[in-house]
Amino acid sequence: MLVIGSLYDFFAVPPHQADYEQLHLVRFLLDALALVAVVRVALCFDRWWTLWVGSAQLIAVTAHLLRALEMPIPAFAYAVMERWPVWIAILPTGLGTFLHRSRVRATANST
Repeated sequence: MLVIGSLYDFFAVPPHQADYEQLHLVRFLLDALALVAVVRVALCFDRWWTLWVGSAQLIAVTAHLLRALEMPIPAFAYAVMERWPVWIAILPTGLGTFLHRSRVRATANST
C-alpha cells in the first residue's frame, strides 16, 4: 500500500495540489485498508509488532477522519499525522519480520 500511495502521489497528484488543506481520499482509503489488514493480522497471530503498527495506522486514519469532519487541524499537523505513521510502521514490521525469520532458521537448524 505504501508503493501504491507513492505511485498515486507521483502520477495522479499535480505538485500544486499536494497540499494538506483538504482530505486526500485515496490516501485515506489506503490507510483504512492498511488498518483493517493490520487488525486482522493482530487477531489471527500473536505478535507484538502488530500492536505498534496498528497504533501507527490508527493515528493516520484519525488524521483523515479529522480532516473529513472539517475539524480545525493545521495543515502541518495533518501532514505529520497522515504521513509519519506509515514510516514509523515500517520499523516494527521489519524488526518483527527479521525476528520471525531468525526463529524459523533457529528451529530448522536445531532439528
